[in-house]
Amino acid sequence: MNDDFPISLSESEQKEIEAMHSELSPDGSPVYKGFAAKFGKDQADLIVKAADSHQNGVNNINKGADPFKWALLIAIGYECLTRPAFRSEHGITVDPVEAQKWIVENADLATHRGDMDYISLLAGVYFDWMPPELRKGKREE
Repeated sequence: MNDDFPISLSESEQKEIEAMHSELSPDGSPVYKGFAAKFGKDQADLIVKAADSHQNGVNNINKGADPFKWALLIAIGYECLTRPAFRSEHGITVDPVEAQKWIVENADLATHRGDMDYISLLAGVYFDWMPPELRKGKREE
């Protein structure tokens, strides 16, 4: 936990997040583990908590095989990682430029097969968070 911010997860919230990860991805999300290793488990958990706060019955019906990719997409769509006021509201201290670079290089959000914030998708918010080859229209499946 970053002591500069008063936001922290309760033990029950932590257990709920851990259950979500183990339930949907028995070995745990590799993207979650990588993000936590790079930026801290507290930051990864705060992104999940931020995403959960924006569930609306449309964007959370299918979180896909990797629930942390869903959490990243929701947090990106609602600008929880980029807009200073929203970062502060959620206690997210990860440098947004470093986080975006890591996400582009490691998360491969284009492989997510689940819900996201559809208005953000239509508005092109996710474009800069996708792998470079996809942005050039050259992604091969």
